[in-house]
Amino acid sequence: MAERIHAVIPARAGSKRVPGKNVRPVRGRPLVWYSIRAAQQCAKIGRIVVSSDDETVLAIAREAGVEAHRRPAALASDTAPTFAVLKALHAAWTAEGDAPDLLVLLQPTSPLRRAGMIDDALAMMAADPKATSLISVYESRLFTGRIEDGYWVGDYPEETRSQDIPPKYVPSGALFVYRCAETIARSDAYGPRTLPLIEDAAHVVNIDHESDFQRLTAVLDADPTAFAHLMQS
Repeated sequence: MAERIHAVIPARAGSKRVPGKNVRPVRGRPLVWYSIRAAQQCAKIGRIVVSSDDETVLAIAREAGVEAHRRPAALASDTAPTFAVLKALHAAWTAEGDAPDLLVLLQPTSPLRRAGMIDDALAMMAADPKATSLISVYESRLFTGRIEDGYWVGDYPEETRSQDIPPKYVPSGALFVYRCAETIARSDAYGPRTLPLIEDAAHVVNIDHESDFQRLTAVLDADPTAFAHLMQS
């Protein structure tokens, strides 16, 4: 029996650093559109829900043909975690008799997802039944350090080449997949076994500051065909 898969796109209104970012036009489309299109292009997703307290976002969702979930104020504050939104939706779906086996979370502030990325993630989950979740990450090799007694101390010898620094993997924010019975139903964000889906760091953009829109434009300009699938109506 095929697994039931839902997708959630959380897009609340109250950003203070970048007001209105989820509806900001990018190449003629609001930012949240890119995540909606990514979800719609994955045939395995049966239900797509945009959760927001912003009427403009909800209208965009309806126009795109997906569900618009009006988020209650208690889940729309600066301190309300996204996982609490997922738990509330999962509880509602369970009451309806439509609880998903897998839940795909697409953050609109990380809008660039290569073609087939969600399908690849779901295939990884299917291939590893023990995996409780999946997260998209990118590789980073930074020459880091720490402060000891008021002085900076490098973590590696000064002559260390960047390619010799052990890689670390940073969440990209673009994609999360939860095996609901092992995570959301247990109030456990990731569970004990999280698969990594490694992205190209050059394509990772997180809209946290105004300047990030400039980087988003630069990435789209650098490779106009890489994300053309997200522009399609």
